Amino acid sequence: MSSPASPVSPPIADPAPPASPGEIDLSCRWPVGLLLFCASGWLLFGGVVGALAAIKLHAPGLLAHWPMFTYGRIQPVAWNAFVLGFGLQAGLGIALWIMARLSGATLVGTGSIILGTLTWNAGLKLGLLSVLMAGGTGMETLELPRFAVIILFVGYALIAAWPLVVFQRRRRGDVYPSEWFFVAALFSFPWLYLAGNCLAVWYPLRGVLQAAAQAWFTHGLFIGWFGFLTIGVALYLLPKISGVALPSRNLAGFGFWLLAVFGFWGGAQRYFAGPLPAYLTAQGVVATVLTVFPMIAIGLLVWPVVQTSRKAIFSVPAGRFAVAGLGCFLAWGGLAAINCLSPVRAITQFTLATVALDHLLLWGAFGLTAIGACYYIAPQVIGRELPFAGWISWHFRLATAAVLLHVVAFGVGGLIQGAGLENPDKAFIEVMRGWIPFAGMGTLAMTLQAVGGLLLFANVVAAVVAQARAAVVPVAQEWLTPSAPKAEVRP
Repeated sequence: MSSPASPVSPPIADPAPPASPGEIDLSCRWPVGLLLFCASGWLLFGGVVGALAAIKLHAPGLLAHWPMFTYGRIQPVAWNAFVLGFGLQAGLGIALWIMARLSGATLVGTGSIILGTLTWNAGLKLGLLSVLMAGGTGMETLELPRFAVIILFVGYALIAAWPLVVFQRRRRGDVYPSEWFFVAALFSFPWLYLAGNCLAVWYPLRGVLQAAAQAWFTHGLFIGWFGFLTIGVALYLLPKISGVALPSRNLAGFGFWLLAVFGFWGGAQRYFAGPLPAYLTAQGVVATVLTVFPMIAIGLLVWPVVQTSRKAIFSVPAGRFAVAGLGCFLAWGGLAAINCLSPVRAITQFTLATVALDHLLLWGAFGLTAIGACYYIAPQVIGRELPFAGWISWHFRLATAAVLLHVVAFGVGGLIQGAGLENPDKAFIEVMRGWIPFAGMGTLAMTLQAVGGLLLFANVVAAVVAQARAAVVPVAQEWLTPSAPKAEVRP
C-alpha cells in the first residue's frame, strides 16, 4: 500500500507592491487637507490672541472693562489654541501623510478622520469659549473643562487609530526611524492628557502632589508629543530633500529609547526648591540632564545629512524650517539641562526665563518644523502648488525672528528679574517695572508670529479655492451650456 502523499503547502503570495505617491496623496486629500487647513487657522488665531495676551503684560488696562479679555482668560486661550488647535491637528495630519508614504499604503478611514477632526474642533471651540466665560479649571496647561476634554478624546480616537492601521497595513518591510517617534507620540498624548486631567483636575491628588502631576503632564507633553514629532518630521524631511540617507540606524534607536525612558520624568524640576518632596525634584533634575544624551545622538545623526547637502536643503523652504526647528529643539534640551541646575534655577525660578524655554520648544522647535512640513505636504495633498510661493520665505524670516526675539528678550529679562528678586534691597514693584521693556519685545515677537500665521493660512485657503474652482467650474459650465438639438432622422 502506497503511503499517502505529503501535504504540499500553498505557494506564498508575493506581498502587494507599495502604492504610488499619487495614490497615497489622493487618499490623504480630504482628511489630511482638512487637518492642515484647521491647523493653519488655529495658528493664526493663537498668534493673534497670544499677541493680545502679551500686550496685557505691559498694558493691563487694555480692554479691562471686558472680563473675558483679562490676562487670566486670554492667555490660556492662546496657549490651548496653539497646543491643541495647531499642535495636535498639524501633528496628526503630518503623521498621517508621512506614515502613509513610508508604509507604502493608502490611507483608510477617511470618513472617521474627517468626523474626528470636526469633533475635535467643536470640542476645542466650546472649551475655549467656556474659559473665556470663566468656566475654566484654573490649572495651568489643563484649563479646559471636563466636557470639552471628553469631546476632544472622542475626536482624537476617531483620528489617531488610522495611522496605526496604516502602519499595520504597511507594504514595506523596514520601519523607518520617523515612524518610531510618530507611533510613540500617538500613544503618549492620550496617556498624558487623561492622566494629567485625572490627577490634577478631576480627582486631584492631595497637597503639593497636585502641582507635581501638573508639572509631569506639561513636561511630558513637551517631550512625548512636541519633541517626538519634531524629531520624526526632521528625520523624514531632511534626508528626503537632500537625497542623503541617515548615517546610522542604531544611533537613531539610541536617541529614541533614551528620550522615551528619561524624557517624561523631568517635570518636577519646574518647581525646584518648592514644597515638593526632595526626591521628586532630584528625579526631575536627573531626568532633564540625561535628556542631553539623546539630543546629542540626534544631532550627530542629522549633522552629516545637513553638511553633505547643505545647498539642496536650504534651497527648499521646508528644509530651512526643519533645520531651524531641530536646532531649536537641541538648543532647548541643552538650556533646559542648564536651567535645572541649582545655582541657575535659584535665579530663573518663576521668572520670564521659564516662559522663554517653553516658547523655544513650542513656537521654535515644533512650530518651525511643523510649519515647514505643512508647506511641504499641502501642495501634494491639495493637488497644486501654493499660489503665493514668495510668502513662504517671508514666513520663515518672520517666524525665526519672532522665536529669536522672544527667547532672547525673555531669557535676558528673566535673568534680570531673578537677580532683582534675590536682592533684598530692591522693592518688588521696582523689579516688575524693570521687565516691562522685555515684555514689549515679547509683544513684538507674538505680532510677528501672528503675521506669519496669516501668510500660511492665506496660502492654504487660496490653494484650496483655486483647486475647487478648477474642479467645479468646468462641470458647471458643462451643465449650464445648452446642448445643440439633435437632427431628427426620418425613415
